Amino acid sequence: MYSNTLLKAWIRSFLVGPMVFLVFGLIVFGIAWLFYSKRIKRASKARRIALISVAGSFFLCSFSLVPFILELPLMKITNYLHEKHGVTPTDIPWLNRKAKNGNLGIVVLGGGVNSNMLSNQSIGRLNVGIDLMQKLEGSQLFFSDGTGKASIVTEWTNHYIENNGGKLQNVILETEALTTNENFVNLKPLLKEADIDEIIIVTSARHIPRAYMVARKKDLNARVFPVGDSPVPRFYPDWHSYIWLGAVLNEYVGIVGYKLMGWL
Repeated sequence: MYSNTLLKAWIRSFLVGPMVFLVFGLIVFGIAWLFYSKRIKRASKARRIALISVAGSFFLCSFSLVPFILELPLMKITNYLHEKHGVTPTDIPWLNRKAKNGNLGIVVLGGGVNSNMLSNQSIGRLNVGIDLMQKLEGSQLFFSDGTGKASIVTEWTNHYIENNGGKLQNVILETEALTTNENFVNLKPLLKEADIDEIIIVTSARHIPRAYMVARKKDLNARVFPVGDSPVPRFYPDWHSYIWLGAVLNEYVGIVGYKLMGWL
């Protein structure tokens, strides 16, 4: 089960991550071929350049340093948002008052669903949401996964929340969203119905910029609570880097795509 899930995650990440480098290698291949193909004697040199370009691209993105560098701008934006719109100790008294008045919502954006339970990433974010709900008594927790599959583990999720100290009467699950944009499109009427006028977004640190911008576009008064830190970069080939790289590039593709669609 675990290996099958890991393989699917690798395939999804491969489509976004290393494929970018593969395309780069193919572009180099095309340039080399056009330059040398007119001379038959140099055709073999063109093939060698193409092979080196493609292989080099894959080898390069197998180093953790590559996604780490690409992730740095996202982390800087997240740190800025956390300083300006995060949950700090000085904010707790104010947030406690909002929670007791029933106007504070904790929005947890999930990170995937397995066949019979939430993914580890979703569980990590949900744990943070439950902890915040316990500290901010009276607040309501809204969990939206963003894969459209959360409904298959609704019962498991409810049991998990209850077993970890969450109050189910203060929890609302949204299971139909397929994207970050749909997270907030689907949650907005639920928040309005619950009389929530301020939310705390709980999601991964690299995802905070896009999630916050989408929430603001929907006229939601949002704070952010980043979950998880970037791994320390390692200077040797590691297949985990492919998954990491895919996740990082997914955010860049998402930001550009959302901007073009008018969702940011």
